[in-house]
Amino acid sequence: MSSTASSPQDGTLHLNWGYWDRQLDTIDAIDSGEHDVVVFRGGYGSGKTVLGARKTLEVALNTPRSDNLVLAPDAQKGGPSTYKGFFKQLPGEATVPGEGGDPENSPIVKDYHGTKRRVTLINGSIIRLGSADVWNRYAGSEFNFIWCDEVAHYEHTDLYDLNRMLLSRQRTESGPNVTLWTSTGNGYNQFYDFVERQRTPDDEPLPTRIHNVVADSRNNPFLPEKEKLTRQFEGTAAEEQGLAGGFAAAEGLVYKEFSRERHVVSEELAGEL
Repeated sequence: MSSTASSPQDGTLHLNWGYWDRQLDTIDAIDSGEHDVVVFRGGYGSGKTVLGARKTLEVALNTPRSDNLVLAPDAQKGGPSTYKGFFKQLPGEATVPGEGGDPENSPIVKDYHGTKRRVTLINGSIIRLGSADVWNRYAGSEFNFIWCDEVAHYEHTDLYDLNRMLLSRQRTESGPNVTLWTSTGNGYNQFYDFVERQRTPDDEPLPTRIHNVVADSRNNPFLPEKEKLTRQFEGTAAEEQGLAGGFAAAEGLVYKEFSRERHVVSEELAGEL
């Protein structure tokens, strides 16, 4: 699902992007203006990074001089996954640094600053390739669009603090002022509490307007080697998370078929046991 482009005689650039239905549902939710955070939660190979990169580029291209942010779990994990996935979606040839390419080979990129991980497009829009290991790193900035990748794996970040900070940065005049989260589940951690239960740490209703789109990898028509991926997870305890976009218990638990409702007790009840 890499990006290709065509340039007709009038000089305009047409991006030849294809999406499957759950990706389109996510884009519709982002464009609706009704949500603060839109979550695309899918199994492996569901097109999470492709969706995030393309939507970031779309907003940046359609909103001249906009400022946009991409967040990987941390810079080390971002390089081989989130950042590389973003660079692969740039139209043009040889656009991936580290593979003999340069983002400036893309017809839409004016400048790329590798040290600062900053991409400037031909319309003046900026895309910053950041990391979420320090939740308040981007306090003081304003962003039109934010894409957070693999949020369930933000191991060093409090998602509630991060979300409050990011939403406070999205008050630009030109918008869309929406955050996109893409992730596969990672057990019943803070990501689960935030997006599925939608409760605060004090077990109060979450004030953030969240919209969830759940994507099963087996329904992705663009997925290569689909049968091989399906064999690894189908019929196992990891099927719900690895393929269906749901949640499964962490590895090593004694219960083969884990249910949070059946096997996790509250702190109050635990004190009585």
